[in-house]
Amino acid sequence: MNIPLSGTAGENNKYGTSLDPAQGPAVQETIPGEGAKPGTVFNMDEFMRRNCGDLELARDVAAIFIDYRREYTASIRNAVAAGDDVELRRAAHKLRGAAINIALPLLAETAGAIESVAVAGDLGKAGQLLPELELQFERGVEAIRELLLAPLEKGTDH
Repeated sequence: MNIPLSGTAGENNKYGTSLDPAQGPAVQETIPGEGAKPGTVFNMDEFMRRNCGDLELARDVAAIFIDYRREYTASIRNAVAAGDDVELRRAAHKLRGAAINIALPLLAETAGAIESVAVAGDLGKAGQLLPELELQFERGVEAIRELLLAPLEKGTDH
């Protein structure tokens, strides 16, 4: 399978991902904020596109993401508290990927910032980012519930 790369080998793309073929294939991913207004908490159009327009599937995926919210934040908090930059990078990367797939650009950006400072070994900065992470997570969950799950909870669909 040929995966098109943007940029040249040895460079980083705009998300800080290496484009060096020796480090493995670079996959160009769609960031959920692209095409959305700046400051968009939840890009419903992107999320529905990622779920093939299937509202029931989108609701199931969103509900699973919300169910794992405490696990995501706890693993990041625990890694910061333990001073474990490797585990922090892994946990932040996992949350960043989930946030991208759920189309929560601000949460993905914050998790990406924590991942970057973990790579740099700056656990103090990571600790400073935790309140922002929790804020963006809460805002994202609230937006999902309002735009995607609320009609279901009320017994109606869009």
